[in-house]
Amino acid sequence: MKIGIIYCRDSINTAQDIWFESYKLIFENLGIKPHIIFEPSEAKQGCYYIWRPSAGNFQGKYKNTKNISLKLVELASQFENMGSKIFPSSSNLKFYENKIEILNHVNIHNLKSPETKTFSNVKDALEVYEDFKYPLILKHAYSCNSYGLMKADNIDELVCCLKDKSFNIDNYIFQRRLSINKDIRVNFVKRQNILSYCRYLSKNSISSASRFASRIDHFSVPFQTYEYAYNIGEIFDFPFGGVDFAFDETQDYTSEEPFLLEISPLFDLNPIPNKPIKEWSRFKKSIFWNKRYKSAILQAANLQINYILYNYYLNNHD
Repeated sequence: MKIGIIYCRDSINTAQDIWFESYKLIFENLGIKPHIIFEPSEAKQGCYYIWRPSAGNFQGKYKNTKNISLKLVELASQFENMGSKIFPSSSNLKFYENKIEILNHVNIHNLKSPETKTFSNVKDALEVYEDFKYPLILKHAYSCNSYGLMKADNIDELVCCLKDKSFNIDNYIFQRRLSINKDIRVNFVKRQNILSYCRYLSKNSISSASRFASRIDHFSVPFQTYEYAYNIGEIFDFPFGGVDFAFDETQDYTSEEPFLLEISPLFDLNPIPNKPIKEWSRFKKSIFWNKRYKSAILQAANLQINYILYNYYLNNHD
């Protein structure tokens, strides 16, 4: 047996069950019996495994902390040390919900992104706060779904944030807020698009999480930007993932490079609704959501498995 599934269900995220069932169904339809494992000790040398880790793993103990990417990298490495290859890999997962690692990679490759600063202590930040370009977004460096997001439109607001006793500067990056009313998410498997979309931000919202969006449009992503997203994925060496980026209101999207906001080796999916939706949060609570969400995951899982089959498994199958 040379291909399988890691069922990593030490999680509070039920979406993992949907991905697992989708993987099983696709293998069944292909006439392949996958090697299903639950622990690193069960991994077989030379076997290719697909899995769906998440921030909810480890019973959610490390969610929105630096440790979530570290622990997932550690777990992935245990599978890899058995001589197996897994998707996503430990080298992919070091970027998962870790804006510091992403920022380091952005700087190494000189990628265009909003001006960003980090500080090891509040004293250093207070010494240079007058040099910041406002407005600012203070992003929690290890969070998901816009957890801990703060804004500072001027010096006074920034000082208030920095002096707040609950503010932990080790967990934050300081980023210039772009003048935008939407951002773009491109989900991909290698160079194939999966349900990418534009997120139109709610009035006064600073969050790019889809649940806070006033509208999501799957049909207005500029076609020129797909190539950009695929190239970013290759720079990060992701076989699949999601890229968030945006154009400042002064930019021409047909000829200029966008600002990279974030990238992840994992992506969630927002299915196309059955009719135009005014408020996306309402669609996610509707009776139509669950069926369409499962169908979207099945589509993505199919592309992922076919990528592994044609690029690894079939080339090495004896």
